[in-house]
Amino acid sequence: MHTQPPSRAAILSALALAALASAPRSAHAQAPDSPPTSAQTSTVGTNADEADAAFRLGNEAYKRRDYRAALAHYFTSNRLAPNYRVLFNIARCYESLSEQVQAYRYYSAFAQQARKDAERQTANAALDRVKDQVALLEITSSPPGATIYLNRKNLGSYGVTPQVLAVEPGEYTVLFEREGHRAASSAPQQVQRGRRVAIKQALEPREGLVRLDGRGEVTLKIDAQPEARVTLPHEVKLPLGEHTFQVRRPGFAQATLRGEVIEGRETTLRVKLQRQTAALVVRVNEANAAVLLDGKLVGFAPIVLNQVPVGEHVLEIRAEGFSPERRTLRLRPNAREELDVELRAGDEIAAASRVLETTAEAPASVSLISLQELRGFAYTGTADALTGTRGIYFSSDDTYTLPGLRGYAPFGQYGNRLLVQIDGHTLNENWIGASFQQYELLTDLYGLERIEVARGPGSVLYGSGAFFGVINLVSADPTSYSPTRIGVTALEDGMARGYAHVRQRFKDGGVQLSAGMIHAQPRDYTSQAYVGSAEAPDGTARGAGETAAATARAKIRWKDFTLHAHWHQRDKGVRTGAFQTIFSDPRTRQADRRGYADLRWHKQLSARVALDARAFYD
Repeated sequence: MHTQPPSRAAILSALALAALASAPRSAHAQAPDSPPTSAQTSTVGTNADEADAAFRLGNEAYKRRDYRAALAHYFTSNRLAPNYRVLFNIARCYESLSEQVQAYRYYSAFAQQARKDAERQTANAALDRVKDQVALLEITSSPPGATIYLNRKNLGSYGVTPQVLAVEPGEYTVLFEREGHRAASSAPQQVQRGRRVAIKQALEPREGLVRLDGRGEVTLKIDAQPEARVTLPHEVKLPLGEHTFQVRRPGFAQATLRGEVIEGRETTLRVKLQRQTAALVVRVNEANAAVLLDGKLVGFAPIVLNQVPVGEHVLEIRAEGFSPERRTLRLRPNAREELDVELRAGDEIAAASRVLETTAEAPASVSLISLQELRGFAYTGTADALTGTRGIYFSSDDTYTLPGLRGYAPFGQYGNRLLVQIDGHTLNENWIGASFQQYELLTDLYGLERIEVARGPGSVLYGSGAFFGVINLVSADPTSYSPTRIGVTALEDGMARGYAHVRQRFKDGGVQLSAGMIHAQPRDYTSQAYVGSAEAPDGTARGAGETAAATARAKIRWKDFTLHAHWHQRDKGVRTGAFQTIFSDPRTRQADRRGYADLRWHKQLSARVALDARAFYD
């Protein structure tokens, strides 16, 4: 197809743009006031002068309508000193030669680089003028940036996608190449003059598999990609080549790994994060208090903990007889945290209202014998421990220890108006409701955490046996921490005691086992009431009153269930001739047995609501 020679207006337009392009940039720029160096003298201005001379020769050839010669000069000028405005002159020459395909390409290149609105308007007008005389291929790829070839590679590339190419009518196959992707080609496309054909090509990446070995949830950043939360081990496909992996996790130092991805092979990287640690020093006013970190026993105070992971931790201090202390700590990397904890003696009581509350809140006159007092004074039994309690006193008929409360202890009642319990289970005997004390009740107190005393009528809560008050013996929590205790002691002249207490925690619970026994040798007993009697003329019973007692107890807790088991027996020689027996006869004995099993279920639904169920056998 041939077009008319360019008009005078078109020539003047081309020359105007040529004037704009008449000062190509030199490859050797220099400050105007700086003299050239000896090395620069032969090169400064060479490319610019040659480009300018070639450009002027091109303009002269264009005026003569010698468009081939003009093209040669313009190409030379642009090669020596690239100037986007020269592209317009090249396009104009091709249009004048009726080579519209090349004209469209250079008008398009000029439009892409134009910096002024007037230049872009001129370029768009030229493209509109030429587009109907060529066929257009609108070529895109996913991802973009692929080098494109038409039909075969040896013809050279036509730029990168996205691209609009002007071509002669005919059939074309577009070839795509992009680094890190497999080469691809489009299906043959038939194009016609004045028509636009869209060719879209998805490029398949050349990838390899990377496996990050490790454990736990981490934050992963690959090269410049956004961070993502992943769980190790983790697999990811990546383009071929070397990649950088940054792995972070709270409480650990960041790890940076590098690995090369090879096509068809799996690259395995081992992620091993180094913990950031700190030191923690814990001092407690109660020696050997259990120290728990995040619910796990780590030792007994005072203690120095090294290599503690940084971050937030829950520290709990527990000691028998004290209210537990709970602290929340935030440890910083390489820091040393020192903590002094003062435990407060426990002052909670359940005997007053059958609900655990402080002594200040209890709706009764109450007293509490704490674990510290039980251990500090080494009480031999309950009567020994309660003797100093306000309003309580004891007497003895040489067989039983009889409690009195607020000056009242009628003979023959054996304390049956005072209720005695262990962990809320009544221990009064089932004949007259007598409340046993001292060795009639337990052989030792080492398995107890405290003794609660609630004075005054408690019949509304406990029945008629609690008319004078309630004594509740509270055993230790089997899930608490305490060393094993085994021993043999002498209690008084001719009396010895052996005992063993073992406590062991396990998952969701714990167990405490206690056993003890007492033996008292027979002794002489003198009673003025029997002086001159046939049994003992001098009123003395000799070798009588031998006593043996044994206790076995178990307390097991598992989740919401607690099992209490108790067995106690005592055999005591009666040497007083009580109940019309023979004075000083060693065969007269009093035997007491007491045992029970108590299974409880407690479910705390909220701070104010709980469910309880209980089954027991006495």
